[in-house]
Amino acid sequence: MYKLLLLLVTGILLSGCGTTISSQVQTNSVPIPNQEDIIRVFFSLIDEKRIPEAIGMMSEKAISNDSVKQEWTTQFNDFDSVKVVAVEKSIEENLYKVTLEAKVNLRAANYPIPYYGYGDKTDVRFIKLIKDSQGRWKIDGIATGP
Repeated sequence: MYKLLLLLVTGILLSGCGTTISSQVQTNSVPIPNQEDIIRVFFSLIDEKRIPEAIGMMSEKAISNDSVKQEWTTQFNDFDSVKVVAVEKSIEENLYKVTLEAKVNLRAANYPIPYYGYGDKTDVRFIKLIKDSQGRWKIDGIATGP
């Protein structure tokens, strides 16, 4: 009898909670990320060593084939850390001036462009965004100038 009563009370409590939670979920909405959010998430993924996810945020043009994709993967894996300091909208549409603090692994010292051009202080990169066929923002280019 005690178990039946406990089961009945638990069922009533859970059914009431379900109604409350359900109505809260329906009234709350998740904001759509803007371009600056996309840039910050991209570099956060690199910093967290979630490289395949960062690569997935790049446009088809930016990772046009497996060789290019591997080059980006190697570069992103060489970052010991990368943090976004500031994101500023550029004059050109969908272009952003991004100030980064990056630490690149010592193994990158002897590359054709040592440390991929990143220094010991803040670095500026220009990030071009483009919408894909499904309307999602993708990183279309990373450059040292506009």
